[in-house]
Amino acid sequence: MATKQHIRKEALARRAGISKEEAAEKSRAITDRILALPAYRNAECILLYIDVKGEVRTRDLLERAWKDGRRTAVPRCRDKRMDFVEITGYSDLKPGSFGIPEPASGDPIDPGNALMIMPGAAFDRNLSRIGYGGGYYDRYLCENPDVQTVAVSYACQVFDSIPSEEHDVRPRILVTENEILYRR
Repeated sequence: MATKQHIRKEALARRAGISKEEAAEKSRAITDRILALPAYRNAECILLYIDVKGEVRTRDLLERAWKDGRRTAVPRCRDKRMDFVEITGYSDLKPGSFGIPEPASGDPIDPGNALMIMPGAAFDRNLSRIGYGGGYYDRYLCENPDVQTVAVSYACQVFDSIPSEEHDVRPRILVTENEILYRR
């Protein structure tokens, strides 16, 4: 079996081959699928990432969550740790770790009845996940095991099988532009 590093590189190359127009269309389809999930409808707070470098776009989902009256929080990384800080608009963001926009100020939220929308480099059909190598989501979710997790990716990033280690946290649901997969 290929290594995580090899699969990560291949998945990110596949993602990079998607045109901006195609990415916008696929991201809209993914957003529509998420909005139809009971996990979205029942969540009081949405934890989601700000997309960079060709990730599934989250802007439409963020704006819809605001319109739906949901609290929203995005990651802030400090010293190998990630927490989520509530934002109410794009003006709450500034360039942060790794050049990713993050909250300029604020205290970490208690995730409570939250739904997390999480990125990843690669996934498989059993919902194993390869992230970007920092372990931020794995550590956060180990500390907050009750947070509902929905990962998003383009279908081209989903493999039949990828290596997984015991500390790797699998999302409960994976949404692509073509399908919704549930963890068994």
